[in-house]
Amino acid sequence: MLGRLAVWLRLLGLDTVYLAGGPKTPRPDRVLLTRRTTRPHQPRLGGWQRVVRLTENRTLDQLREAVHALGLTLQDAAPLTRCSRCNAPLDPLDRSAAFGRVPEFVFEHQTEFFSCPTCGRIYWPGTHQGRMMAIIQGLWPDENFSRG
Repeated sequence: MLGRLAVWLRLLGLDTVYLAGGPKTPRPDRVLLTRRTTRPHQPRLGGWQRVVRLTENRTLDQLREAVHALGLTLQDAAPLTRCSRCNAPLDPLDRSAAFGRVPEFVFEHQTEFFSCPTCGRIYWPGTHQGRMMAIIQGLWPDENFSRG
């Protein structure tokens, strides 16, 4: 139910594990985000550092709700520094190492690349980056984001 939210949390740079089958074993070092409501026949969700129940249906609304519920600030974010698929921190990739691993047009027009050391996926700052950063900045409209 929250797979797309997990991707956006990773895009924010937050260490995010997605539990596709739901929570099995509580992790006291992690916050659990869930849409599950407590019903009498269901076991309680305990053992987590914190449990946050989200009510929104749309992904970006869930993202806003999570950011607010967790009290995150723009300074807590490190946008576009994690793999959106597997959560690993991205490593800079020498442009020459990207040759043959990205589309030819991308290689010809981009100079900066990053790779995931776990799954091997390659990232570069394309036009989508501006749209993602606008959404991220919109989570904190009164704060200015500046990279390091």
